[in-house]
Amino acid sequence: MSELFVYGISGEALPPVCVRQLESCTAVVVSKRFTSLLPEQGPRRIAVAPVQEMLVAVADALQTGDVMVLASGDPLFYGIGRTLIDRFGPENVNFYPALSAVQLACACFKLPWDDLVLLSLHGREPGSLAGRILPHTKVMLFTDHRNSPDRIAAILLQTLRKYGDEKRLGKIRVRVAENMGTGDEKLTSGSLTKIAATRFGPLNMMLVEQDLPVMNLPVFGLQEGEIIHSRGLITKDEIRAVILHCLRLPARGVFWDVGGGSGSIS
Repeated sequence: MSELFVYGISGEALPPVCVRQLESCTAVVVSKRFTSLLPEQGPRRIAVAPVQEMLVAVADALQTGDVMVLASGDPLFYGIGRTLIDRFGPENVNFYPALSAVQLACACFKLPWDDLVLLSLHGREPGSLAGRILPHTKVMLFTDHRNSPDRIAAILLQTLRKYGDEKRLGKIRVRVAENMGTGDEKLTSGSLTKIAATRFGPLNMMLVEQDLPVMNLPVFGLQEGEIIHSRGLITKDEIRAVILHCLRLPARGVFWDVGGGSGSIS
């Protein structure tokens, strides 16, 4: 079987090794974003979307020769790499990554990212955005045209105002990097209110930062005085301890506590 050569692209030109490899391929998978980087005379072009149609076309092209895939940044980091490995097997796919969007954004922000929380909304349903962002001091978000920085900021604003947390609202800092590695690169920073009122291009990364108090509370074993409740309406410590023991909760997962109390079990 022929092979797949997956090249990550960062910037506005193909790496020389990629150009040389392209000459021996029978087809190239490319998005509209990278079409202008290809030579006019070259292998057959396969659109990257819809993905399932692309996979069928690639499988057909592999019958006659090697196929190249052009992807953004690191194809194995929230990219097309996983899909290609699952479909064609790791033994038939070769990867040549470029700098990822996270690396480029953190370089622009001058921000170490070994302790960064990463959240990809690219082509995904956002779920409870506020619940996924607000518990952390630093969150980097992969955005898309639906989950744009202004929409995300508006959701955080709405949530904090709903619960009357104006103090925290004013302390959250947001930075957005657009079109990184190109001549149109742009950095924007400001409050949630400013970001919610600003419009951004489709290619960007969003950083949400805040200073959170240090909490040294245990995962289990909170005492009655450490849980917010009303008029003593809380399951007593001993009963909660037995319930948590009997539940045998896994390390990861979602447990639904359907009731009308303080939520002290969940």
